Amino acid sequence: MLLADFDYELDPGRIAQTPASPRDAALLLIDQGPAAPLHRRFSELTNFLAPGDLLVVNDSKVIPARLRLHRATGGAAEVLLLEPVGADRRVWEALVRPGKKLRVGEQLLTGDDVALVEVGRRTKSGDTFHISILGDLEPLEILARYGDMPLPPYIDAPITAPGDYQTVYADQPGSAAAPTAGLHFTPELLAEIEGRGVEIARVELVVGLDTFQPMSVDDPLEHKIHSERYQVSAATLDACGRAKRVVAVGTTATRALESAATSGILEGRTRLFIHRGYDWKLVSVGRVAAGNEQTHARPLAKAPIHHRLKTGGKEDALCVRRAQDAHQERLLDDDVLDPDMRGHLAEARCSTVSHSSVLAA
Repeated sequence: MLLADFDYELDPGRIAQTPASPRDAALLLIDQGPAAPLHRRFSELTNFLAPGDLLVVNDSKVIPARLRLHRATGGAAEVLLLEPVGADRRVWEALVRPGKKLRVGEQLLTGDDVALVEVGRRTKSGDTFHISILGDLEPLEILARYGDMPLPPYIDAPITAPGDYQTVYADQPGSAAAPTAGLHFTPELLAEIEGRGVEIARVELVVGLDTFQPMSVDDPLEHKIHSERYQVSAATLDACGRAKRVVAVGTTATRALESAATSGILEGRTRLFIHRGYDWKLVSVGRVAAGNEQTHARPLAKAPIHHRLKTGGKEDALCVRRAQDAHQERLLDDDVLDPDMRGHLAEARCSTVSHSSVLAA
């Protein structure tokens, strides 16, 4: 398996710049293996779940983590907060630009010349910095005032409603990017799913550096994946044990569940790297791709989950194709798909994609 195996051409004009409305109006592609794929809407997802299933979501909340600042000399600077170092959220691990030019102790200013960030030393990894948030207000209040939502670089349109980049079940603030697999759920759809006899459980995995950090090696298995903080409650783990199938919404929920099952530790940090050949512990059905990946982005090899959905007495592969917050989604695991499924998913890539996404099982 080589990183180049995941490359493909994407016309920028096919990347949606505004969200689907309502959220669950996004396109839903059901790949049926050798049979013709079904074209549906995300609002019809309930039809492909069954009583006794457990749907597991990541309820981490995105913070306005991108700070567009400038140096005292006038040069532009940007800080992307990744994770707080302490409980008071005053010191953060962050990506900083221009990292090579900034000095330890240098203060970065807002547009109205308020000193907002003080640059610290590089972390042990060498690619991030420790920074301190300055000012008398609580850090989250400061971010609400000065920060922007960290949208991917291929989204040019400004976000007019920050809630569009949050799941409807987002809870504790902390993530530097949305767990995008859940962005197309609405309260009404979740209620309908529960009404079908499907239990919904929550985990938390704080989305961090690896969402933004591209792979720099030819062989994905040589990539040194960064750690992420996760929490899985004992109640969620028990629900997994009772469920007929565990349906993980996104690679972040998948990583949290499999980390807890593999280590036996319900809360902590994980460096679990899921790739072809991984021995699944809990997850039966999940997404193939983390949302909106760029070429050479880390989750390419992270969660190729190919268990089959059993619906209506036959095996179907569920491939939900959407652009959660109206971004183009892409499949990232062609080298492990069987030829028939690969053909249908390739066909899906060529169809209209503004407001569509990818769950796969």
